[in-house]
Amino acid sequence: MTAKKIRREKSGKWKECRVTNSLIIQIVILLIVIVLSIYLILVKPGEDLIQEVIPEVMLSEEMSENVDETIVSYLELYIGVLNINIKNKTIEKLGGHYIWIANVSTISRNRLVNFEIHVGLDEEKNPKVEKILEWIEMPEEPRTLISIPGKISCSYGEKILIQIFIDPYDPWSREYNELIEQFEDKFKGDIDVAYRLVRTYSMDSWTEDIANTFKYLKCVAKIRSDDLEKFRATKNCIYQKYEEKNQTLNETAVIECALLSEIDKEELKNCTEEEALKLIAIDETFAATYLGAPSTPTIVIDCRYKTWPTFINRGMCYLYPELDSCQ
Repeated sequence: MTAKKIRREKSGKWKECRVTNSLIIQIVILLIVIVLSIYLILVKPGEDLIQEVIPEVMLSEEMSENVDETIVSYLELYIGVLNINIKNKTIEKLGGHYIWIANVSTISRNRLVNFEIHVGLDEEKNPKVEKILEWIEMPEEPRTLISIPGKISCSYGEKILIQIFIDPYDPWSREYNELIEQFEDKFKGDIDVAYRLVRTYSMDSWTEDIANTFKYLKCVAKIRSDDLEKFRATKNCIYQKYEEKNQTLNETAVIECALLSEIDKEELKNCTEEEALKLIAIDETFAATYLGAPSTPTIVIDCRYKTWPTFINRGMCYLYPELDSCQ
């Protein structure tokens, strides 16, 4: 065999070997890519490969507004704070599911308080407060609805009895008058309203003029017990006249206000001082029974709960969520 022929044979074998090695390398690389892909997909998903999707129901503007309302409602009703400011709100995954995390500030006992509130979705996809980080233990019942021990329902028929305790010369009774009337209007078809007069602010400065104010206002409350608008006319007239003059009304001025309720003068005369004082004594007995230490303005719901004007709307909807006004 010549040298030239030997070189050709060796060259062919080397070419065959190179092709075989190249194929093996390609197969190895392919296997590495496949294994790595399976690892990335099944074991350690990356953000670029799999993007977890936030539930669509959480992304709507309407739902965002519902979350804000849920936060404000919860803090007002359960914690008893007002002037709530939601500074920011984000959607984050926590504990295996997505929630809203909101930073909230409010004023409590004359100091600024900051909360971090976690809001999730209940089974019906409605927002629900899950955690308030500043509170070690979340209250089970609203702190703004005070249960009256041992008392049972006193409402009659289909309407809920609401007793509103006021002192016509108490600055807070006047301050919250508009808020009380807004509540009355909102739940008009669902409530019966009974105004009860209690001497709180007036107790230390009781005069004949103050006694006359209580007398005629109570007479109007009795005679117009089935016509809230007419009672309002007298009550608001007394409030307005007092605000204008910053002094107690004399008997003539109070009678003028009383007649705005469209009560006949003779009918008003029949409500004697003795009768009026008996009615006021009954009101103060109710106050002692339901309020303990009487304060005005205070609202008693169905003889079972007491609260204050700033919390009454949310309190009603907590107790009676089925009411149309709460939907």
